[in-house]
Amino acid sequence: EGLFPGLSVLQNIAIASLSQFSNKLGLLDSTSVLLNVEKQIENLSVDAASSEQSVNNLSGGSQQKIIIARWLLVNCNILLFDEPNRGIDAQSKQAIYDLINKLACSGKSIVVVSSEPNELLNICDRIAVLSDGRVSEIFHQDNWSPEAITAAAFKHYAS
Repeated sequence: EGLFPGLSVLQNIAIASLSQFSNKLGLLDSTSVLLNVEKQIENLSVDAASSEQSVNNLSGGSQQKIIIARWLLVNCNILLFDEPNRGIDAQSKQAIYDLINKLACSGKSIVVVSSEPNELLNICDRIAVLSDGRVSEIFHQDNWSPEAITAAAFKHYAS
């Protein structure tokens, strides 16, 4: 949902960070943009023929990586992943999990929103469960299970 259909990989990745590649007059250093975008493509192993390829022609996993690359280029310290693996194949899912772990290990704060308890159990160190718009329970690795998480999600609806 965060892609700009019809635009290239380069345009989709660079669009949020163009100001960091512009001088005081607003002129864009296109060489620097290209180098930085290609570095993101390589680091995330995006399966694209070139940075000029349309994002419409990429797999779902590569499209997810393009959106992640956009925000990594901005150099955000907090990243929100909302259903990061919806609609992608198992191999791409593992690549996204590995990337989330790598980002967390590098000092980035990661917030993952997911309706799949097992996904959260695999990548989180804490899980806050919302029920009826409120935090119903916070789990740490030593006291969580898919059943406990699901029960907490429906806690406020039970009464």
